[in-house]
Amino acid sequence: MIADGFLTRFPKPDAGVALHVGNGLEAGKVGVVPGIYDTNADSLRITIYGKGGHGSAPHNAIDPIVIAARTILALQTIPSREVKPGEFVVITVGYIRAGNKGSRGAPAAEASAFVMRAIAARTCFRISVLYVRTVRPNSASSGMMLFLFPARM
Repeated sequence: MIADGFLTRFPKPDAGVALHVGNGLEAGKVGVVPGIYDTNADSLRITIYGKGGHGSAPHNAIDPIVIAARTILALQTIPSREVKPGEFVVITVGYIRAGNKGSRGAPAAEASAFVMRAIAARTCFRISVLYVRTVRPNSASSGMMLFLFPARM
């Protein structure tokens, strides 16, 4: 709407109303709050490549599952240690997928639905920078590659 010239074709509105669905109220009820209520959401898909191997010889493999676990734990410290108290930030890793046998090391791990939520645009940008700063070393310390892809919500 903005790119289509909405703000230049019509006078400045006195108020704005935004709608969003949720499950916080029972059916048939409408909730109204002043100010900002919801957040922006950005998402990425991470693929960490390792070196597959056998469970009896872990020294010959580079386990992307371990790298992914370490990365997920490190990401969770961003809201608690990198963001000023009072700034709303949530980081979610929705799933991790790797391997298909208990006795073999997986060659790759995909952590998807990494979703970052914040209210302020500057906070979103800062979290994106912190995200890369956190994720890359976890992969590089094991000598493996990491790929970041925008994910569709």
